[in-house]
Amino acid sequence: MFRPLVLSAFLLSALSVGSIAEAQKKGQAKVSSGNAAALHSALGDLKWGMTKKEVLDHFTKAIREKYRKPLAKAPDAIEADRLRHEMNEAIRKIHESVTSFDGETTGWDVSFLKGEFTHHNGEEMLVVRDENSQNFYFFIDGKLWKWYKAFDAKVFA
Repeated sequence: MFRPLVLSAFLLSALSVGSIAEAQKKGQAKVSSGNAAALHSALGDLKWGMTKKEVLDHFTKAIREKYRKPLAKAPDAIEADRLRHEMNEAIRKIHESVTSFDGETTGWDVSFLKGEFTHHNGEEMLVVRDENSQNFYFFIDGKLWKWYKAFDAKVFA
């Protein structure tokens, strides 16, 4: 198992979104359009404030789209069934990755993410694995507010 190297350079900017917006209202802060554009590009179709259901639906749709062509090209029913099972497992895994930080100890409390969330404030986390990293999407009161990307060590080898 690869130990992820945690890079959160532009992702941690999500921590200060509220304070930056407040400071801008008071005329105290300027946000670099380059940073905002990079973050917007990295998030893709996701937007801050999306509900947990909207984010789950986004990833479910992406997984179904990934399997659409291979399913259409499956040479027989056995291969199509195998692909459908693989697709449904990927969707199930994302849905089951949701963790609520409601005071009960979780494995994340002793992980590299231990300082990235708090208990008893309506916070939840969704984990989505991609080709070379794990993506952690944080929600407060059901709204997306932070994204943390942990790259695999092999990315830097």
